[in-house]
Amino acid sequence: MTLPVLAVVTGVYLETALPSWLSLAGRRPDLALSLCVAFSALHGPCRGALLGCLAGVLIDAMLGRFIGSNALSFACACYVVGWLARDYLRVSPLLGFTCGMVGSVIKYSLQVVALRTGGLAVPFH
Repeated sequence: MTLPVLAVVTGVYLETALPSWLSLAGRRPDLALSLCVAFSALHGPCRGALLGCLAGVLIDAMLGRFIGSNALSFACACYVVGWLARDYLRVSPLLGFTCGMVGSVIKYSLQVVALRTGGLAVPFH
């Protein structure tokens, strides 16, 4: 599990250190989520959730925001994607695309709920 951890650490670093001029329409790619979701689809829900939690804690620590919001949303998204990939999505040729979409929707939905529960406004652009 050393290689996936190194890949996620590199993805988190690139995601947080990329200059703003490398963004597309004001958005940056979510490299850590993409790597974690792919790992989860290939290696199962528990290992994926563990890697997702690590990536979320690293992002929270690097950005200095609420520690735990990304960890929870990454872990839940990776667990659900790993579970779906294991039981339902193995026959689909669009496995990667489907897992990425499901993971993104779950992650951002959980973050909106967590921020709203904490009484914070969620900026939508």
